Amino acid sequence: DQLFDLALRELASMINTELPMFSTTQEDDIPVVTALISESSSGQTSMAMKLAVLMEDVKVIRLRSDKQPVENEFAQKVFNLDISNVETLSHLMSEARKAIEDKRQILLDIKVNAGKEDESKKILDTLKRSFKKLEVLANISAIHSELYNRKILSKYKNFVDGVIINYIDQCVSFGSIINLHFDYNDTPLKFFGTGYTAPDDIEGASAERLLCEMFDL
Repeated sequence: DQLFDLALRELASMINTELPMFSTTQEDDIPVVTALISESSSGQTSMAMKLAVLMEDVKVIRLRSDKQPVENEFAQKVFNLDISNVETLSHLMSEARKAIEDKRQILLDIKVNAGKEDESKKILDTLKRSFKKLEVLANISAIHSELYNRKILSKYKNFVDGVIINYIDQCVSFGSIINLHFDYNDTPLKFFGTGYTAPDDIEGASAERLLCEMFDL
């Protein structure tokens, strides 16, 4: 038992988690811009709704260049969220500048085309240059393969400041999630998505949750 406890403590110390930028105390009035980035289905639309409910005075801007259908309109109505749907980067920047002028926090829900790597990196480059307080969070799914998630994190590792893992409640291989995190340990885990319901099915990332699930504690 002592050896097992020692191993757990060692593993826990290797799991890197952080609070999101929007939740930290700000010493100035510069609004925080939080950008969620993903490609194929990863639960990002639902996660954006959950985060928006947690934020104060937030403007949500969704970028869907291929006119993908948007879910969770029910959550938008129930929680009276201010959401704009845009199809181009220029429209996104226009909406964001208006919100910045009004001193509002911004949540960008950006779904990019997996086959257009140059386009996605152009979007992220523009965001990095345009906003003083920007946090980019990659969204991956615990039900996707480890290989696919590795591809996503490798592709965006130079742009992202943190990782959100969705569908933790449906994960069948927490060992793969932990292995993935160890290989990209410089990028902290921020949130876990634990279901579809906004705003309930979200929790701050923690080493304890991953290890408890992995060892069935």
